[in-house]
Amino acid sequence: MVAVLADDATVAEIKSVLSIRKFNGKTISVKKITSAAQASKFHLVYVSEAYTSKIKSIAKSKNTLVVSEKGQLNNGASIAFVLEDSKLKFKINEPVCAASGLQVSKTLMSLGV
Repeated sequence: MVAVLADDATVAEIKSVLSIRKFNGKTISVKKITSAAQASKFHLVYVSEAYTSKIKSIAKSKNTLVVSEKGQLNNGASIAFVLEDSKLKFKINEPVCAASGLQVSKTLMSLGV
């Protein structure tokens, strides 16, 4: 299950994208959360730009991958989406991942920018 801390439109968009995907043969479900405290119950939390002030407190949760956008790596996100040459890419904050108890594979590291 993926937790999303964002407005209703963003949650709906993420749900529509992930509803056609599967992980290990299972459908990926998306749950909207409204506070940083709720994030600790999830392994993957997407935080929209409007909620970046909550990233640092979410990032303190062990074993939680925090994904955000627009360079939120400095605020404690594990992964941040960025636009480069009109293409959506991502950056990984390896020290934050390690502090959260997450191991990032070399393959994933090689895909990031």
